Amino acid sequence: LEVEAKSAQGALSRTPAVFGFRVVPPFYMTWWFRLGSLGLALGLVVSGVRARLASLREKNRALEARVAERTQELRERLEEVAQKNAELARKNAQLAASQERADRIFTALADALPGTVIDDKYRLDERIGAGGNGVVFRAAHLTLGRAMAVKIFRPMPGNDSAESLERFRNEGNAASRIAHPNAVQVFDAGISSDGLAYLVMELLEGRTLAEELMETRVLSLPRARLVLESVARVLAAAHALGVVHRDIKPENVFLHRGAGADEVVKVVDFGIAKLLDEGAEGLTGEGALLGTPAYMAPERFGGEDVGPAADVYALGVLAFRLLTGRVPFEGSIAEVVSAHLSAAPPSLASLRRDAPPALVELVMACLAKEPEARPAADALAQALAVLP
Repeated sequence: LEVEAKSAQGALSRTPAVFGFRVVPPFYMTWWFRLGSLGLALGLVVSGVRARLASLREKNRALEARVAERTQELRERLEEVAQKNAELARKNAQLAASQERADRIFTALADALPGTVIDDKYRLDERIGAGGNGVVFRAAHLTLGRAMAVKIFRPMPGNDSAESLERFRNEGNAASRIAHPNAVQVFDAGISSDGLAYLVMELLEGRTLAEELMETRVLSLPRARLVLESVARVLAAAHALGVVHRDIKPENVFLHRGAGADEVVKVVDFGIAKLLDEGAEGLTGEGALLGTPAYMAPERFGGEDVGPAADVYALGVLAFRLLTGRVPFEGSIAEVVSAHLSAAPPSLASLRRDAPPALVELVMACLAKEPEARPAADALAQALAVLP
C-alpha cells in the first residue's frame, strides 16, 4: 500500500506503508468446538441407548408378566379340559356299558321273538337281517298266509325317544308313498300292544349291495350302470312325492332275486327320510347326525335345509364306490366331513380308466359341492339309461 502526503508548499509525495492483520476462523471450525461437539454427540447416543435399553427392559418385564399370567390361565384351562375329558371318558364308558347291556337285552329279545305274533296278524319266524335301528324277521300274515318281512325297532340311547319312534313311523309312511318296482314295498307299520315298533314289508331274497362288494370290490361297467340307474329312478319317484331318502349307501341297496325271476335292485330303509311337505326335519333332534358321513352331502353338515340334491350327492358317492372300490373321502369322521365341505374328489378317470367320459362327467357332477350344480335324479336316470 502507498500513503499520499502533501507538504506545506503543496508538494504531493507518496510513501509506501506496511499494515499487518490476522484471519481468525469461525468458532464452529475450531478444534475445541469440534471436539466438544463429538463429545456431546457421543453423550447423546449413550443416553439414548441407555434410555432405549431401560424401555426394552421395562417392556420385557411387562411381557414376562403377561406371559406368566397367560401361562397360568392356560394351565388352569388345561386342567379344566383334562377334568372334562376325564368326565367325558367316564360318561362314554358308562354309555358304552349301557349300550352293551341294551345290545345284550335286545339280542336276547330278538332271539326270543321267533314264534311271537304281532297284533294278532304277523307271526315272526326266523331272523334274516339287522340294521342300525332294527332287526328284520321273516314273517307270515296269519290271515292271508303270505310270507312277509317284519322289521322290529331297535331301542338304543338316542334312539329310544318319542321322536325316534315317530321317525320309525315315518319309515313306513315314506316308503309306502313310493310305488316303484325298485323300492321296497311297505304294507303296514305301527306300535304293537307289547310296545314293539314294527314295519311290515315285502320279503326280499338275495343280498345287499354291500355284501356283494365285499366279494367283488368293484362292479363291471354295465352292472354298475344298471344299479345306479335303478337307484336314480327310485329317487326320482321319491323326490316327486316330496320324500328325501338321506341314507343312500350300499347297505340300503338290496339285490333281490325272486324264484325264477331276474335280479331287481331295491332301495330299502327310508327310516331317516325327510317328508318335505310335512316338515319332519326336527325329528332328527338337536345336534343329531343321521346318516353315514362318507355318503353325506356337504349341506348335511352345515345345518342347511336338505333337499333332493343331497340324495344325488350320495348316489355320486355310491357310483364312485362301485367303480373304484373306495369312497371319494376316507379317514376319521372329522377328516371326512372336512373333505366333503372343501376338498375336491379324486379323479375318477384316473382310478377307473375304462370308464367312459360321459359316465365320469355324470358322477363328478353328482359330487358338486353346491346342490344347484348337481343334476336332478330323473335327469340322471335318463342320462345313465343311454350310456353304453
